[in-house]
Amino acid sequence: MRKHVLHAAIAAALAGTAAMSANAASYWLNISGASAQRTLWENDLEAIATGKYGSTVDNGGTTVCTLTKTAAVLNTTSGANAGFGVPDLHTLVCTISSNRFAGAPTLPSPVAAGDVVTLYYGAEYGSVWGIAPFIPGSTASTRGRAVLAPLAGGGTQAVTGYNRDLDTATSGLLAPLPVDIGVSDNEPILWASQDNWAYSDGLKPTQTDGTGTNNVINVLSIPGQGQPTLAQLEASEQSGWGYVNGEVFAFVVDNTAAPTNALSNLSTQSLRAIFTGQYKTWSQVPEATGLTNNSASIVLCRRDHGSGSEVTLSKFLTLSECGGNNGINGAGNASGAAPRIASLATNPAGSAVGSLDQTVGGVDGISSNPVENYSTNDIKACLAANPGVSIGVIVNGPGSAYTTLKVDGIEANIHNAAMGLYQFIAEDWAINNTATSQAGNANAAQAVALAGQLITDVKKTTGVLPSENGAFSGGQWIASGTASGQLTNFYLQDSINAKPTVSATAETGNPSIPTATWTNTGKSACTILNNNNK
Repeated sequence: MRKHVLHAAIAAALAGTAAMSANAASYWLNISGASAQRTLWENDLEAIATGKYGSTVDNGGTTVCTLTKTAAVLNTTSGANAGFGVPDLHTLVCTISSNRFAGAPTLPSPVAAGDVVTLYYGAEYGSVWGIAPFIPGSTASTRGRAVLAPLAGGGTQAVTGYNRDLDTATSGLLAPLPVDIGVSDNEPILWASQDNWAYSDGLKPTQTDGTGTNNVINVLSIPGQGQPTLAQLEASEQSGWGYVNGEVFAFVVDNTAAPTNALSNLSTQSLRAIFTGQYKTWSQVPEATGLTNNSASIVLCRRDHGSGSEVTLSKFLTLSECGGNNGINGAGNASGAAPRIASLATNPAGSAVGSLDQTVGGVDGISSNPVENYSTNDIKACLAANPGVSIGVIVNGPGSAYTTLKVDGIEANIHNAAMGLYQFIAEDWAINNTATSQAGNANAAQAVALAGQLITDVKKTTGVLPSENGAFSGGQWIASGTASGQLTNFYLQDSINAKPTVSATAETGNPSIPTATWTNTGKSACTILNNNNK
Protein backbone atom coordinates (compact mmCIF):
# COMPACT_ATOMS: atom_id res chain seq x y z
CA MET A 1 0.00 0.00 0.00
CA ARG A 2 2.86 2.37 0.78
CA LYS A 3 4.14 2.07 -2.80
CA HIS A 4 0.74 3.13 -4.11
CA VAL A 5 0.57 6.12 -1.75
CA LEU A 6 4.09 7.19 -2.76
CA HIS A 7 3.34 7.00 -6.47
CA ALA A 8 0.04 8.87 -6.01
CA ALA A 9 1.75 11.61 -4.04
CA ILE A 10 4.38 12.08 -6.74
CA ALA A 11 1.71 12.22 -9.45
CA ALA A 12 -0.28 14.79 -7.51
CA ALA A 13 2.79 16.94 -6.95
CA LEU A 14 3.69 16.84 -10.61
CA ALA A 15 0.21 18.07 -11.47
CA GLY A 16 1.25 21.35 -9.89
CA THR A 17 -1.22 24.13 -10.49
CA ALA A 18 -3.07 22.39 -13.32
CA ALA A 19 -6.77 23.10 -13.28
CA MET A 20 -8.49 20.18 -11.55
CA SER A 21 -12.15 19.46 -10.97
CA ALA A 22 -13.53 18.64 -7.57
CA ASN A 23 -13.56 14.95 -8.53
CA ALA A 24 -10.07 14.89 -10.04
CA ALA A 25 -8.04 11.82 -9.26
CA SER A 26 -4.38 10.82 -9.49
CA TYR A 27 -3.51 7.33 -10.66
CA TRP A 28 -1.05 5.42 -12.81
CA LEU A 29 -0.58 2.54 -15.23
CA ASN A 30 2.57 0.47 -15.49
CA ILE A 31 3.12 -0.93 -19.01
CA SER A 32 6.04 -3.24 -19.62
CA GLY A 33 7.56 -4.92 -22.64
CA ALA A 34 8.13 -4.17 -26.31
CA SER A 35 10.19 -1.05 -26.92
CA ALA A 36 8.86 -0.89 -30.47
CA GLN A 37 5.32 -0.33 -29.17
CA ARG A 38 6.11 2.36 -26.61
CA THR A 39 5.39 5.36 -28.85
CA LEU A 40 2.00 3.94 -29.80
CA TRP A 41 0.82 3.61 -26.20
CA GLU A 42 2.26 6.95 -25.12
CA ASN A 43 0.77 8.80 -28.08
CA ASP A 44 -2.58 7.21 -27.39
CA LEU A 45 -2.59 8.46 -23.79
CA GLU A 46 -1.78 11.90 -25.17
CA ALA A 47 -4.78 11.52 -27.49
CA ILE A 48 -7.01 10.77 -24.53
CA ALA A 49 -5.62 13.73 -22.57
CA THR A 50 -5.63 16.33 -25.37
CA GLY A 51 -8.02 14.86 -27.93
CA LYS A 52 -5.27 14.58 -30.57
CA TYR A 53 -2.98 11.60 -31.17
CA GLY A 54 0.61 12.35 -30.21
CA SER A 55 -0.09 15.93 -29.06
CA THR A 56 1.06 17.03 -25.63
CA VAL A 57 -0.77 20.35 -26.07
CA ASP A 58 -4.55 20.71 -25.79
CA ASN A 59 -6.91 22.77 -27.93
CA GLY A 60 -6.12 25.90 -25.94
CA GLY A 61 -2.34 25.60 -26.37
CA THR A 62 -1.70 24.38 -22.84
CA THR A 63 0.89 21.62 -22.36
CA VAL A 64 -0.84 18.90 -20.37
CA CYS A 65 1.56 15.97 -20.90
CA THR A 66 5.26 15.83 -19.98
CA LEU A 67 7.72 13.02 -20.65
CA THR A 68 10.62 11.94 -18.48
CA LYS A 69 13.06 9.44 -19.94
CA THR A 70 16.49 8.02 -19.40
CA ALA A 71 19.41 9.03 -21.58
CA ALA A 72 19.96 7.09 -24.79
CA VAL A 73 23.38 5.52 -24.29
CA LEU A 74 25.10 3.03 -26.56
CA ASN A 75 26.36 -0.14 -24.89
CA THR A 76 29.91 0.61 -23.80
CA THR A 77 32.86 -1.25 -22.37
CA SER A 78 34.76 1.73 -21.04
CA GLY A 79 34.29 5.21 -19.69
CA ALA A 80 31.55 6.70 -17.55
CA ASN A 81 28.82 4.51 -19.03
CA ALA A 82 30.64 1.18 -18.70
CA GLY A 83 28.44 -1.65 -17.54
CA PHE A 84 25.22 -0.73 -19.33
CA GLY A 85 24.43 1.72 -16.57
CA VAL A 86 21.32 3.35 -18.07
CA PRO A 87 18.01 1.47 -18.41
CA ASP A 88 15.47 2.15 -21.16
CA LEU A 89 12.51 3.58 -19.21
CA HIS A 90 9.95 6.35 -19.77
CA THR A 91 7.40 8.10 -17.54
CA LEU A 92 4.61 10.15 -19.13
CA VAL A 93 2.47 12.36 -16.89
CA CYS A 94 -0.77 13.79 -18.34
CA THR A 95 -3.53 15.91 -16.91
CA ILE A 96 -6.79 15.16 -18.74
CA SER A 97 -7.70 18.47 -20.34
CA SER A 98 -11.13 20.12 -20.16
CA ASN A 99 -10.28 21.78 -23.50
CA ARG A 100 -9.67 18.77 -25.74
CA PHE A 101 -9.62 19.03 -29.51
CA ALA A 102 -12.92 18.86 -31.36
CA GLY A 103 -14.01 15.36 -32.23
CA ALA A 104 -12.15 13.73 -29.35
CA PRO A 105 -13.74 10.48 -28.14
CA THR A 106 -15.77 10.56 -24.94
CA LEU A 107 -13.67 9.81 -21.86
CA PRO A 108 -14.28 6.37 -20.35
CA SER A 109 -16.15 6.71 -17.05
CA PRO A 110 -15.05 7.49 -14.34
CA VAL A 111 -12.02 9.14 -16.01
CA ALA A 112 -12.64 12.90 -15.98
CA ALA A 113 -11.07 16.21 -16.91
CA GLY A 114 -8.47 17.22 -14.35
CA ASP A 115 -7.38 13.66 -13.60
CA VAL A 116 -3.61 13.23 -13.40
CA VAL A 117 -2.43 10.05 -15.08
CA THR A 118 1.12 8.70 -14.83
CA LEU A 119 2.05 6.15 -17.46
CA TYR A 120 5.22 4.19 -16.66
CA TYR A 121 6.63 2.32 -19.65
CA GLY A 122 9.55 -0.05 -19.14
CA ALA A 123 11.23 -1.18 -22.37
CA GLU A 124 14.43 -2.55 -20.89
CA TYR A 125 15.06 -5.94 -22.57
CA GLY A 126 11.99 -5.47 -24.75
CA SER A 127 9.13 -7.95 -25.12
CA VAL A 128 10.51 -10.45 -22.64
CA TRP A 129 9.77 -7.93 -19.86
CA GLY A 130 6.15 -7.90 -21.02
CA ILE A 131 5.91 -11.68 -20.87
CA ALA A 132 7.88 -12.55 -17.71
CA PRO A 133 5.58 -10.82 -15.16
CA PHE A 134 2.75 -13.11 -16.26
CA ILE A 135 4.64 -16.39 -15.89
CA PRO A 136 3.54 -17.85 -12.53
CA GLY A 137 6.54 -18.31 -10.27
CA SER A 138 8.85 -15.91 -12.07
CA THR A 139 10.61 -13.29 -9.99
CA ALA A 140 8.99 -10.56 -12.08
CA SER A 141 5.49 -11.89 -11.36
CA THR A 142 5.90 -11.39 -7.62
CA ARG A 143 8.21 -8.40 -7.57
CA GLY A 144 6.84 -6.18 -10.33
CA ARG A 145 9.02 -3.75 -12.23
CA ALA A 146 10.94 -0.71 -11.03
CA VAL A 147 9.74 2.51 -12.68
CA LEU A 148 11.40 5.80 -13.58
CA ALA A 149 10.92 8.72 -11.21
CA PRO A 150 9.25 11.57 -13.14
CA LEU A 151 10.64 15.11 -13.29
CA ALA A 152 8.44 18.18 -13.00
CA GLY A 153 8.21 19.47 -16.57
CA GLY A 154 9.77 16.29 -17.97
CA GLY A 155 13.31 15.86 -19.23
CA THR A 156 16.13 13.35 -18.83
CA GLN A 157 16.25 11.58 -15.49
CA ALA A 158 19.62 10.45 -14.21
CA VAL A 159 19.75 6.81 -13.14
CA THR A 160 22.84 5.60 -11.33
CA GLY A 161 23.99 2.17 -10.28
CA TYR A 162 21.49 0.31 -12.43
CA ASN A 163 21.70 -3.48 -12.37
CA ARG A 164 19.89 -5.17 -15.26
CA ASP A 165 20.09 -8.56 -13.64
CA LEU A 166 18.19 -7.36 -10.56
CA ASP A 167 16.29 -4.35 -11.96
CA THR A 168 17.59 -2.07 -9.22
CA ALA A 169 19.44 1.23 -9.06
CA THR A 170 20.96 3.47 -6.41
CA SER A 171 19.02 6.51 -7.66
CA GLY A 172 16.50 7.59 -10.28
CA LEU A 173 14.01 4.72 -9.92
CA LEU A 174 10.89 4.33 -7.78
CA ALA A 175 9.93 1.14 -6.00
CA PRO A 176 8.63 -1.68 -8.22
CA LEU A 177 4.97 -1.66 -9.21
CA PRO A 178 2.89 -4.58 -10.48
CA VAL A 179 2.69 -4.65 -14.28
CA ASP A 180 -0.76 -3.53 -15.42
CA ILE A 181 -0.36 -4.19 -19.16
CA GLY A 182 2.20 -6.48 -20.73
CA VAL A 183 3.02 -5.99 -24.40
CA SER A 184 4.94 -8.19 -26.82
CA ASP A 185 5.99 -7.84 -30.45
CA ASN A 186 5.08 -11.46 -31.07
CA GLU A 187 3.00 -14.29 -29.69
CA PRO A 188 4.40 -15.17 -26.21
CA ILE A 189 4.93 -18.87 -26.98
CA LEU A 190 7.71 -17.95 -29.43
CA TRP A 191 9.90 -17.18 -26.41
CA ALA A 192 10.17 -20.91 -25.73
CA SER A 193 13.31 -20.82 -27.88
CA GLN A 194 16.45 -20.38 -25.79
CA ASP A 195 17.73 -17.81 -28.24
CA ASN A 196 14.70 -15.66 -27.47
CA TRP A 197 15.06 -15.45 -23.69
CA ALA A 198 17.18 -12.81 -21.99
CA TYR A 199 20.47 -13.99 -20.54
CA SER A 200 24.06 -12.80 -20.41
CA ASP A 201 25.22 -12.01 -23.93
CA GLY A 202 28.89 -12.20 -23.05
CA LEU A 203 29.53 -8.63 -24.10
CA LYS A 204 30.13 -7.57 -20.50
CA PRO A 205 32.03 -10.28 -18.64
CA THR A 206 32.19 -8.12 -15.51
CA GLN A 207 28.50 -7.16 -15.58
CA THR A 208 26.08 -9.10 -13.39
CA ASP A 209 23.75 -9.96 -16.25
CA GLY A 210 22.44 -13.50 -16.28
CA THR A 211 23.13 -14.69 -12.73
CA GLY A 212 19.87 -16.65 -12.58
CA THR A 213 19.55 -20.34 -13.27
CA ASN A 214 20.92 -21.28 -16.70
CA ASN A 215 22.26 -17.75 -17.18
CA VAL A 216 18.78 -16.26 -17.47
CA ILE A 217 18.49 -12.68 -16.24
CA ASN A 218 17.69 -13.09 -12.56
CA VAL A 219 14.64 -10.85 -12.22
CA LEU A 220 13.05 -12.44 -15.31
CA SER A 221 13.71 -16.06 -14.39
CA ILE A 222 11.85 -18.73 -12.47
CA PRO A 223 13.97 -19.50 -9.39
CA GLY A 224 15.63 -22.88 -9.70
CA GLN A 225 14.50 -23.24 -13.31
CA GLY A 226 15.50 -20.25 -15.43
CA GLN A 227 13.48 -19.61 -18.57
CA PRO A 228 9.89 -20.93 -18.74
CA THR A 229 8.94 -24.04 -20.68
CA LEU A 230 6.69 -24.03 -23.72
CA ALA A 231 3.88 -25.45 -21.58
CA GLN A 232 4.24 -22.62 -19.08
CA LEU A 233 4.23 -20.03 -21.85
CA GLU A 234 1.16 -21.64 -23.44
CA ALA A 235 -0.70 -21.56 -20.12
CA SER A 236 0.19 -17.92 -19.60
CA GLU A 237 -0.82 -16.97 -23.13
CA GLN A 238 -4.19 -18.68 -22.77
CA SER A 239 -4.89 -16.80 -19.54
CA GLY A 240 -5.54 -13.47 -21.20
CA TRP A 241 -3.10 -12.61 -23.96
CA GLY A 242 -4.45 -11.60 -27.35
CA TYR A 243 -3.21 -9.84 -30.46
CA VAL A 244 -3.92 -6.12 -30.78
CA ASN A 245 -2.41 -4.93 -34.06
CA GLY A 246 0.54 -5.32 -36.41
CA GLU A 247 3.93 -3.67 -36.48
CA VAL A 248 6.40 -2.90 -39.25
CA PHE A 249 10.12 -3.48 -38.78
CA ALA A 250 12.88 -2.22 -41.04
CA PHE A 251 16.47 -2.89 -42.03
CA VAL A 252 18.63 0.23 -41.80
CA VAL A 253 22.18 1.04 -42.90
CA ASP A 254 24.53 3.91 -42.16
CA ASN A 255 24.33 6.56 -44.90
CA THR A 256 27.41 8.64 -44.12
CA ALA A 257 30.14 6.56 -45.81
CA ALA A 258 30.81 3.86 -48.40
CA PRO A 259 29.70 1.27 -49.18
CA THR A 260 26.40 1.38 -47.24
CA ASN A 261 25.65 4.97 -48.22
CA ALA A 262 24.96 3.70 -51.75
CA LEU A 263 22.52 0.97 -50.73
CA SER A 264 18.74 1.39 -50.97
CA ASN A 265 17.49 -2.19 -51.38
CA LEU A 266 18.51 -5.71 -50.35
CA SER A 267 16.90 -9.01 -51.24
CA THR A 268 15.57 -11.37 -48.60
CA GLN A 269 18.28 -13.81 -49.63
CA SER A 270 21.03 -11.25 -49.05
CA LEU A 271 19.58 -10.25 -45.69
CA ARG A 272 19.35 -13.88 -44.63
CA ALA A 273 22.99 -14.47 -45.52
CA ILE A 274 24.08 -11.28 -43.73
CA PHE A 275 22.19 -11.89 -40.49
CA THR A 276 23.07 -15.57 -40.26
CA GLY A 277 26.76 -14.78 -40.66
CA GLN A 278 27.20 -16.36 -44.09
CA TYR A 279 28.18 -13.05 -45.69
CA LYS A 280 31.02 -11.55 -43.68
CA THR A 281 32.11 -8.71 -45.97
CA TRP A 282 30.14 -6.33 -48.14
CA SER A 283 31.88 -7.72 -51.25
CA GLN A 284 29.85 -10.91 -50.79
CA VAL A 285 26.55 -9.02 -50.96
CA PRO A 286 25.31 -8.95 -54.60
CA GLU A 287 23.73 -5.50 -54.21
CA ALA A 288 27.09 -4.08 -53.08
CA THR A 289 29.02 -5.33 -56.11
CA GLY A 290 31.27 -2.60 -57.47
CA LEU A 291 30.64 -0.20 -54.59
CA THR A 292 33.53 1.73 -53.04
CA ASN A 293 35.05 0.06 -49.95
CA ASN A 294 32.94 -3.05 -50.36
CA SER A 295 35.76 -5.26 -49.07
CA ALA A 296 35.00 -4.00 -45.54
CA SER A 297 33.66 -6.42 -42.94
CA ILE A 298 29.96 -6.21 -42.15
CA VAL A 299 29.05 -4.92 -38.70
CA LEU A 300 25.68 -6.15 -37.46
CA CYS A 301 23.88 -3.81 -35.07
CA ARG A 302 21.11 -5.99 -33.76
CA ARG A 303 18.99 -6.34 -30.64
CA ASP A 304 19.66 -8.59 -27.67
CA HIS A 305 18.04 -11.84 -26.66
CA GLY A 306 14.53 -11.21 -25.34
CA SER A 307 13.77 -8.42 -27.77
CA GLY A 308 10.68 -8.77 -29.94
CA SER A 309 12.62 -7.11 -32.75
CA GLU A 310 15.12 -9.95 -32.62
CA VAL A 311 12.40 -12.63 -32.56
CA THR A 312 10.74 -10.98 -35.58
CA LEU A 313 14.09 -10.95 -37.38
CA SER A 314 14.68 -14.64 -36.71
CA LYS A 315 11.13 -15.61 -37.65
CA PHE A 316 11.26 -13.63 -40.89
CA LEU A 317 14.67 -14.88 -42.06
CA THR A 318 14.78 -18.44 -40.69
CA LEU A 319 11.20 -19.47 -39.77
CA SER A 320 12.76 -21.55 -36.97
CA GLU A 321 10.23 -20.31 -34.39
CA CYS A 322 7.41 -21.58 -36.61
CA GLY A 323 8.84 -24.95 -37.50
CA GLY A 324 9.88 -23.84 -40.96
CA ASN A 325 13.16 -23.99 -42.78
CA ASN A 326 14.54 -21.26 -44.97
CA GLY A 327 17.52 -23.38 -45.86
CA ILE A 328 21.18 -23.57 -45.01
CA ASN A 329 22.50 -20.79 -47.21
CA GLY A 330 21.75 -17.28 -48.36
CA ALA A 331 19.61 -18.53 -51.23
CA GLY A 332 17.23 -20.19 -48.80
CA ASN A 333 17.55 -23.73 -50.13
CA ALA A 334 14.85 -26.03 -48.80
CA SER A 335 17.22 -28.77 -47.63
CA GLY A 336 19.41 -28.94 -44.57
CA ALA A 337 19.17 -27.40 -41.13
CA ALA A 338 17.63 -23.96 -40.81
CA PRO A 339 20.19 -21.19 -40.21
CA ARG A 340 20.28 -19.26 -36.96
CA ILE A 341 20.72 -15.54 -36.50
CA ALA A 342 24.36 -14.63 -35.88
CA SER A 343 25.32 -14.07 -32.26
CA LEU A 344 28.44 -13.67 -30.17
CA ALA A 345 30.71 -16.63 -29.65
CA THR A 346 30.61 -15.95 -25.92
CA ASN A 347 26.85 -16.48 -25.61
CA PRO A 348 25.77 -19.24 -23.21
CA ALA A 349 24.00 -20.78 -26.22
CA GLY A 350 27.44 -21.52 -27.64
CA SER A 351 29.59 -20.35 -30.50
CA ALA A 352 27.71 -22.27 -33.19
CA VAL A 353 25.06 -19.58 -33.53
CA GLY A 354 26.65 -18.23 -36.67
CA SER A 355 29.06 -15.65 -35.28
CA LEU A 356 30.64 -13.35 -37.84
CA ASP A 357 34.35 -12.78 -38.17
CA GLN A 358 35.94 -10.97 -35.25
CA THR A 359 38.07 -8.53 -37.21
CA VAL A 360 36.14 -5.27 -36.83
CA GLY A 361 36.99 -2.85 -34.03
CA GLY A 362 33.35 -2.29 -33.20
CA VAL A 363 32.21 0.18 -30.56
CA ASP A 364 34.42 1.33 -27.68
CA GLY A 365 36.85 -1.50 -28.24
CA ILE A 366 34.26 -4.22 -28.77
CA SER A 367 36.20 -6.49 -31.09
CA SER A 368 33.43 -8.86 -32.08
CA ASN A 369 30.44 -8.75 -34.28
CA PRO A 370 27.56 -8.51 -34.04
CA VAL A 371 27.01 -5.73 -31.54
CA GLU A 372 24.00 -6.70 -29.42
CA ASN A 373 21.98 -3.69 -28.28
CA TYR A 374 19.36 -3.13 -25.58
CA SER A 375 17.26 -0.53 -27.39
CA THR A 376 16.41 1.00 -30.76
CA ASN A 377 18.37 4.12 -29.82
CA ASP A 378 21.40 1.92 -29.22
CA ILE A 379 20.98 0.43 -32.70
CA LYS A 380 21.04 3.92 -34.23
CA ALA A 381 24.11 4.84 -32.18
CA CYS A 382 25.81 1.62 -33.29
CA LEU A 383 25.21 2.56 -36.94
CA ALA A 384 26.75 5.97 -36.38
CA ALA A 385 29.72 4.45 -34.59
CA ASN A 386 30.45 2.16 -37.54
CA PRO A 387 30.09 4.44 -40.58
CA GLY A 388 29.83 2.84 -43.99
CA VAL A 389 29.87 -0.78 -42.84
CA SER A 390 26.94 -1.24 -40.45
CA ILE A 391 23.43 -2.62 -40.84
CA GLY A 392 20.74 -2.88 -38.18
CA VAL A 393 17.13 -3.73 -37.39
CA ILE A 394 14.65 -1.29 -35.86
CA VAL A 395 10.93 -0.69 -35.72
CA ASN A 396 10.11 1.37 -38.79
CA GLY A 397 11.03 5.00 -38.25
CA PRO A 398 12.71 6.72 -41.17
CA GLY A 399 15.41 9.22 -40.21
CA SER A 400 18.06 11.37 -41.83
CA ALA A 401 21.01 9.68 -40.12
CA TYR A 402 20.46 6.30 -41.78
CA THR A 403 18.82 4.72 -44.82
CA THR A 404 15.71 2.58 -44.42
CA LEU A 405 16.14 -0.20 -46.96
CA LYS A 406 13.55 -1.60 -49.29
CA VAL A 407 13.27 -5.40 -49.12
CA ASP A 408 12.93 -7.12 -52.52
CA GLY A 409 12.12 -3.70 -53.91
CA ILE A 410 9.22 -3.07 -51.50
CA GLU A 411 9.25 0.01 -49.26
CA ALA A 412 8.82 -0.53 -45.52
CA ASN A 413 5.51 1.08 -44.56
CA ILE A 414 2.20 0.08 -43.05
CA HIS A 415 0.21 0.09 -46.28
CA ASN A 416 2.57 -2.40 -47.91
CA ALA A 417 2.55 -4.49 -44.74
CA ALA A 418 -1.23 -4.56 -44.58
CA MET A 419 -1.40 -5.69 -48.20
CA GLY A 420 1.07 -8.50 -47.61
CA LEU A 421 3.67 -6.94 -49.90
CA TYR A 422 6.15 -6.09 -47.15
CA GLN A 423 6.58 -9.08 -44.88
CA PHE A 424 9.05 -8.07 -42.17
CA ILE A 425 6.25 -7.50 -39.70
CA ALA A 426 5.10 -8.71 -36.30
CA GLU A 427 1.74 -9.42 -34.73
CA ASP A 428 1.54 -7.38 -31.52
CA TRP A 429 0.10 -9.00 -28.41
CA ALA A 430 -1.02 -7.57 -25.05
CA ILE A 431 -2.50 -8.64 -21.73
CA ASN A 432 -4.56 -6.50 -19.33
CA ASN A 433 -3.87 -7.24 -15.67
CA THR A 434 -5.44 -4.15 -14.09
CA ALA A 435 -8.25 -5.99 -12.33
CA THR A 436 -5.54 -7.59 -10.17
CA SER A 437 -2.61 -5.19 -10.34
CA GLN A 438 -4.56 -2.09 -9.29
CA ALA A 439 -5.67 -3.56 -5.97
CA GLY A 440 -4.88 -1.01 -3.28
CA ASN A 441 -5.04 1.97 -5.61
CA ALA A 442 -7.58 4.46 -4.27
CA ASN A 443 -8.52 5.31 -7.85
CA ALA A 444 -8.45 1.79 -9.26
CA ALA A 445 -11.72 2.30 -11.16
CA GLN A 446 -10.21 5.13 -13.17
CA ALA A 447 -7.01 3.18 -13.87
CA VAL A 448 -8.94 0.10 -15.00
CA ALA A 449 -11.17 2.19 -17.27
CA LEU A 450 -8.20 3.99 -18.80
CA ALA A 451 -6.35 0.72 -19.45
CA GLY A 452 -9.41 -0.65 -21.19
CA GLN A 453 -9.63 2.46 -23.37
CA LEU A 454 -5.96 2.25 -24.35
CA ILE A 455 -6.30 -1.38 -25.40
CA THR A 456 -9.50 -0.64 -27.32
CA ASP A 457 -7.75 2.20 -29.12
CA VAL A 458 -4.76 0.17 -30.27
CA LYS A 459 -7.08 -2.57 -31.56
CA LYS A 460 -9.78 -0.63 -33.36
CA THR A 461 -9.67 0.25 -37.03
CA THR A 462 -10.35 3.97 -36.97
CA GLY A 463 -9.79 7.00 -34.84
CA VAL A 464 -6.39 6.53 -33.22
CA LEU A 465 -3.52 6.31 -35.65
CA PRO A 466 -3.07 9.28 -37.96
CA SER A 467 -3.11 8.67 -41.69
CA GLU A 468 0.03 7.57 -43.53
CA ASN A 469 0.86 10.06 -46.24
CA GLY A 470 1.70 8.79 -49.70
CA ALA A 471 0.15 7.18 -52.77
CA PHE A 472 0.12 3.99 -54.80
CA SER A 473 2.75 3.74 -57.51
CA GLY A 474 3.91 0.72 -59.46
CA GLY A 475 1.74 -1.65 -57.44
CA GLN A 476 2.94 -0.58 -54.02
CA TRP A 477 2.45 2.27 -51.55
CA ILE A 478 5.15 4.94 -51.57
CA ALA A 479 5.08 6.92 -48.33
CA SER A 480 5.77 10.63 -48.43
CA GLY A 481 6.49 13.51 -46.11
CA THR A 482 8.56 13.50 -42.95
CA ALA A 483 9.35 10.54 -40.77
CA SER A 484 6.14 11.22 -38.83
CA GLY A 485 4.23 10.52 -42.04
CA GLN A 486 5.41 6.91 -42.00
CA LEU A 487 3.84 4.97 -39.19
CA THR A 488 4.80 1.86 -37.28
CA ASN A 489 1.50 0.15 -36.56
CA PHE A 490 -1.41 -1.07 -38.63
CA TYR A 491 -4.64 -2.69 -37.53
CA LEU A 492 -5.62 -6.35 -37.72
CA GLN A 493 -9.03 -7.94 -38.01
CA ASP A 494 -10.11 -11.57 -37.94
CA SER A 495 -11.43 -13.03 -41.14
CA ILE A 496 -13.86 -15.89 -41.66
CA ASN A 497 -12.24 -16.67 -44.98
CA ALA A 498 -10.34 -19.88 -45.50
CA LYS A 499 -7.15 -18.03 -46.41
CA PRO A 500 -5.59 -14.77 -45.28
CA THR A 501 -7.02 -11.97 -47.37
CA VAL A 502 -6.62 -8.23 -47.47
CA SER A 503 -9.38 -5.66 -47.22
CA ALA A 504 -8.74 -3.74 -50.43
CA THR A 505 -10.98 -0.77 -49.67
CA ALA A 506 -9.10 0.02 -46.47
CA GLU A 507 -5.84 0.49 -48.34
CA THR A 508 -6.90 2.53 -51.34
CA GLY A 509 -7.96 5.77 -49.67
CA ASN A 510 -5.42 8.58 -49.67
CA PRO A 511 -4.62 9.30 -46.94
CA SER A 512 -5.84 6.19 -45.11
CA ILE A 513 -5.32 3.83 -42.22
CA PRO A 514 -4.62 0.37 -43.63
CA THR A 515 -6.24 -2.69 -42.13
CA ALA A 516 -4.96 -6.19 -42.73
CA THR A 517 -7.57 -8.95 -42.61
CA TRP A 518 -6.57 -12.56 -42.17
CA THR A 519 -7.63 -15.79 -40.58
CA ASN A 520 -6.07 -16.37 -37.17
CA THR A 521 -8.53 -18.64 -35.43
CA GLY A 522 -5.73 -20.83 -34.10
CA LYS A 523 -4.10 -17.93 -32.23
CA SER A 524 -0.80 -18.61 -33.89
CA ALA A 525 1.56 -15.85 -34.97
CA CYS A 526 2.92 -18.36 -37.47
CA THR A 527 -0.19 -18.04 -39.65
CA ILE A 528 0.18 -14.37 -40.54
CA LEU A 529 1.27 -12.74 -43.76
CA ASN A 530 4.97 -12.46 -43.05
CA ASN A 531 5.27 -16.23 -43.08
CA ASN A 532 4.39 -16.55 -46.76
CA ASN A 533 0.79 -17.61 -46.20
CA LYS A 534 -0.77 -14.90 -48.31
